[in-house]
Amino acid sequence: METTLRETPPNPTHWSIRTLAAHLKVAPAMVQRVWREHDLQPHRVETLKLSNDLRFVEKIIDALGVYLRLPEHAMVFRRGRDTGEP
Repeated sequence: METTLRETPPNPTHWSIRTLAAHLKVAPAMVQRVWREHDLQPHRVETLKLSNDLRFVEKIIDALGVYLRLPEHAMVFRRGRDTGEP
């Protein structure tokens, strides 16, 4: 449980059952059982993670500018993951 909460894996953003089991040299079922008992869901992170893209701020300003200063007769299309929310 400590490893799940206090450490991050070398490459992915969060632990999976298999990667943590391999790291700790235990069976995946053991990790799954501990996570279930303590209601741990590392794949459902509730913190903001910023992009490493060097042009991230520039891209955000461009995207927000479209919404804040929408030209007359303009249409805005959104492309991304569909969450089912309006």
